Amino acid sequence: MGAWSSSFGIGLASGPLLGGALVAGDGWRSVFWVNVPIGLAALVLTACCLPESRTATPRRADPLGQALVVVLLGGLTFAVIRAPRLGWGAPAVWGCLTAAVLALFCLVPCERRRRDPLVDPRFFRSIPFSGSVAVSLVSFAALGGVLFVSTLYLQDVRGLSALPAGMWMLPMPVMTMLLAPLAGRLTGGGRGARLPLVLAGSAMALSGLMCAAFQTEGSAVLLLVAYGLFGAGIGLVDVPATALAVSGMPRSRAGVASGITMATCRVGVALGVAVLGAVLSSGLHGPAAAAGAAGFTTAAHPVRCIVTGCGAAVALAGVLVTSGRAERSARETAARLAPADGTAAGPAVPGPSARPCGRTAGTVAPWP
Repeated sequence: MGAWSSSFGIGLASGPLLGGALVAGDGWRSVFWVNVPIGLAALVLTACCLPESRTATPRRADPLGQALVVVLLGGLTFAVIRAPRLGWGAPAVWGCLTAAVLALFCLVPCERRRRDPLVDPRFFRSIPFSGSVAVSLVSFAALGGVLFVSTLYLQDVRGLSALPAGMWMLPMPVMTMLLAPLAGRLTGGGRGARLPLVLAGSAMALSGLMCAAFQTEGSAVLLLVAYGLFGAGIGLVDVPATALAVSGMPRSRAGVASGITMATCRVGVALGVAVLGAVLSSGLHGPAAAAGAAGFTTAAHPVRCIVTGCGAAVALAGVLVTSGRAERSARETAARLAPADGTAAGPAVPGPSARPCGRTAGTVAPWP
């Protein structure tokens, strides 16, 4: 899992550089055209290299649940993006918020009644699983916001073109790539998810605090260090968050649990761009809009405070979701889910703080 997460860092590092080169060489549309050969290559590699993996009990599709999730996320994102310009009292904003709230209130009872729900509400009785979703949402929302605001700052304020801007942000993905395998070793080496989550949250909070408290725009070294710290936090958070999602879950539900966490990461990026972009946009209206770099720094201050809060929340969650009470809730949730599957209640992986103690090398003791 650490190596897989590290590949995310490699992609994150390659994207701004290759994207900047494409934009500089053939215009912004080339960034979209390049997805065509990449997508075709992914299809061919999947067909040739990946073995099939099917559950013993196939699940039916949940079109109603999918539609409600689309309305919920689409309405919320649109409202957050448009509110700074239209105002929170605008009919379009209120209409989208109302649709999102109604979709949420309809989603929970509908999913409870379905035999194969898109999102099983019973999963959230497990504190580690709920914590995994919260950590993924918060940390990747911060990532989306930081990438968005940093791109605007480097290109619009510093006046850099796309390729140099991507090179300025290199410390972030490089640290993600280097520390993701370490997170895998810490999580899977008997230390559990607590230490990497606390370290991840602390690094993200320190990065945001540096940008909020010091004039990093005036110091290239401070700015690069802040980017590196934030990348280290992202590298450390992904593996333990995924491990928490499946801790204590029956094996037949582990794929669904980890899939929800992965989807939450993508949702977090989208909401982070929407929310932090809206906060920045609100600050850039009025006198700050004509104040140049100083105006941008003032408008971006609340964004950096939010990033600091996100990091602190991740560190706190790392302590709370790995407690003894959290592990008991995971065991109880596994017991409730297993009978419906017709499988044993054994977990897919041990609890978030379990240590390898089996009699045979490579085995891990099950839940007591």
